[in-house]
Amino acid sequence: MIYTKTYSNGLTLLADSIPYLKSCAISLEMPAGVGYESPTRRGIASFCCEMALRGCGRWDSRQFIEELLLRGVERAENVGIGYVSYIAAFPAIYLRDVLEIYAALAQEAHFDDDSLEPSRQSVILERVGIEDNPALIARLAAIKDFFPSPWNENSFGDIDVLHSASLEEVTSFYKTHYRPDGTILSVTGAFDWNELQDEVEALFGSWQSQGSLAIQSTPPTRQNRHIEFDAQQTQIVVAYDGVTYSHPDFYRQMIGTSVLGGEASGRLFSQLRERQGLCYSVSASNFMYPTSAAVFCSLATSSENVDVALDSLLSEIQKLSEKGVTQEELNRVKTQERTSLIMEQESCGARAVNLVNDWINLRTIQTLDERLAKIESLTVEDVNRYLAENPPKDFQITTVGGEEIRN
Repeated sequence: MIYTKTYSNGLTLLADSIPYLKSCAISLEMPAGVGYESPTRRGIASFCCEMALRGCGRWDSRQFIEELLLRGVERAENVGIGYVSYIAAFPAIYLRDVLEIYAALAQEAHFDDDSLEPSRQSVILERVGIEDNPALIARLAAIKDFFPSPWNENSFGDIDVLHSASLEEVTSFYKTHYRPDGTILSVTGAFDWNELQDEVEALFGSWQSQGSLAIQSTPPTRQNRHIEFDAQQTQIVVAYDGVTYSHPDFYRQMIGTSVLGGEASGRLFSQLRERQGLCYSVSASNFMYPTSAAVFCSLATSSENVDVALDSLLSEIQKLSEKGVTQEELNRVKTQERTSLIMEQESCGARAVNLVNDWINLRTIQTLDERLAKIESLTVEDVNRYLAENPPKDFQITTVGGEEIRN
């Protein structure tokens, strides 16, 4: 059973009751992502996320972690463009306790002097880690050129900003952007809806509204780019326009992308890696924001095979619209998606995240049956008609390695 409620201070509660489970999960999403940073101070959102974990309310940094461990909490944090996310899964009996801890994090994080330098070292290590990962460098560069700003940014930030950020700067970001307006709290698992509403009111109701926030965008650059990197491999990312999650053709696009990049069963893997031996790895995936989307096809190949590998990759992409998908491929993708959705329903954490994703993109929550029905209704004729009418074009090509594309 799905429930929604928006409180007077702007906080929205989403809840999916799964009474046969003995666990719960929450996802607390606040409008404090990279999109709200100053363009010259990239990295402050991640710095703030890290510091907020180092003590809040009546708990110092060590007590905060111990309280979560004692309740068997498995947690994760993520800084996106629009939101910072705090996610936790735990036994259902501890729902009230966990909500209290995260309510304190959202409203009463300490931001002590003693936490500044340890937090700084954590975010710097994350940032430095990019430099040894050419596949990630290629993907981030492709995102940077393809999407409008600030949707083309990443959470790692600029190393100079991370070194120079002051306690006052990080604290100011927290006070400005950790706010109830636009915040989404999703809860899944075993709970009583009436009790949950009252608990959220008691814990978050006094959180003062500050008014809504909006992200301002500027157009993308859209360019081909090569980045020198001392390695035997070359990373290639081919990007082209996709459709957003809210678009009526989303599932048709998704089928096509899955046929291309469905791991060992996908065309790219079987054609480029298995039959031609042109690459070490290859994949295709949808990359989406609320108002723009792309298909990213990524490939890692040896430097001497760069041009032929790229030609083969582009050829397979174009064949998708020219020849369409087969009934066997459609059946396989449907089975994979059906399994994924059912498994998601068994995971409180995954369901909590997807409640938020639905709300942000659709302003409603889809049930499992509704999502399955959209997938099951697709036919080969329907998918192939869409693919033929919307052929991939205007390819953006990003390469990272020692060998630049010659043609």
